[in-house]
Amino acid sequence: MIVYRYRTIENALKEIETGTFHFASREELNDPIEGYVSVHWQGDKSAWEGLLRNYICSVYNAVEMFFLQCHEGRIFKESLIIDIESYNKVPLGGVLKILGETFLHDPAIQSIASFYGDNLVRVNEKELHYILHLIHFKALSLCFQIDEKNGLFSKDLAEELLKTYPPSGEIFFPFSLMETDRVGEKDREMIIDSAISTMNSFFELLLIHQSIDTSDGNRDNLTSIAQQKRNWMRLNLDYPKAYILQLKEMLYPRSYIVCFSGKNDNSAMWGNYANNHQGVCFIYETDQDNSLKLVDRKKGNLKLEVKPVIYHGELIERNFYETIGRVTMQQVRSWLTGTDGISSSIEVFSNTDEWRRSYWKTYQMKIYRKNKAWEYENEYRIVITDSLHEFSTRDSQNLRYDTAALKGVIFGINTSDYDKKRIIEKIKHSSYLYQNVSYSQAEYNEKTQAIIVRKALSQS
Repeated sequence: MIVYRYRTIENALKEIETGTFHFASREELNDPIEGYVSVHWQGDKSAWEGLLRNYICSVYNAVEMFFLQCHEGRIFKESLIIDIESYNKVPLGGVLKILGETFLHDPAIQSIASFYGDNLVRVNEKELHYILHLIHFKALSLCFQIDEKNGLFSKDLAEELLKTYPPSGEIFFPFSLMETDRVGEKDREMIIDSAISTMNSFFELLLIHQSIDTSDGNRDNLTSIAQQKRNWMRLNLDYPKAYILQLKEMLYPRSYIVCFSGKNDNSAMWGNYANNHQGVCFIYETDQDNSLKLVDRKKGNLKLEVKPVIYHGELIERNFYETIGRVTMQQVRSWLTGTDGISSSIEVFSNTDEWRRSYWKTYQMKIYRKNKAWEYENEYRIVITDSLHEFSTRDSQNLRYDTAALKGVIFGINTSDYDKKRIIEKIKHSSYLYQNVSYSQAEYNEKTQAIIVRKALSQS
């Protein structure tokens, strides 16, 4: 199978020189809804209590990171505690246990767990965001109480940090309006939308008036002070959203992708990915299994299948409580354990083989499906799955490929002779062995009003 890879001149030169493909993270791809999975939360009371226990413990972790002046990337992307039980043998384990038990016995928290759990209400991301915002002040306050009791900071500091919240720390939760035996799904969504609008107005005012000094009297490092203020405001306002994003990230391992196309004559592709037709389009040939060979420094030789992207299909939906099996079963039990025992959601994991088939089928759909608007790209992909966090650094995402797979280079309509010579010379004199590489020229055909590819030049 022949596939094509559009590149700018500088990216092409680098790819030739290093003999590597860069496997892009989801954040580097050009579609922000790439790999979208619609996650909802639907479980019994124990499942909800397990989630809410994890929330208070993760908030505590974020607060401690804040006071240690950790980078905001860690606070908002790495504060989720996936395995609370792993801290049982260290002092932090005792703190987390007290936090969880105290939080779950709060009447307001019990009301939420009972309402959503007893009625098995299906909650989307937007509604969960609203729920967590409502309990966030309680979570912060309890974290500060624990730290104050342990002598980590004073009561005055806690009051200073929390002074911008209303005295009660509560916003009206419309339980009575949402009784499931009286209200349909659409009506309940309207009630939640109205409540969210009210909440957003409150937090906009909070954002305008909030000004916290966490500099501890040291004003020499103004950058550090400003960053701490920013982090505190984000911890106040953005943490519920950051927590949900971390929940979604934990469901599936991260994937890294190299993109190809099945076409070499698409003008939009030349314009978007080859610097307005001034770049090149590489020609790669797979083996008989439609695979490309790569070399990983740790794993050695890899063989990755080149698969087509699908541009249609139904929305991918998953219930969070039934998808957390990526962690160990002991950790699953911890997530699904409430004050009265283990959630019935644990039953979905009893048939391990069936659960794994469903889980990995969804994962494949997630990484090989795009919105129909991108269909013109006729995209193909090779993917590495980062189950063991082996590709977490940018350098580890660059893997050497078998240079024998590079069969040709197509120059764009506007590629300069100077850049053509640079590409040809780089291939000829590379430390990697490129053999029988052909060179072609993309041209515009006035009669057909389309791009054609003309075999050109000699072989290297």
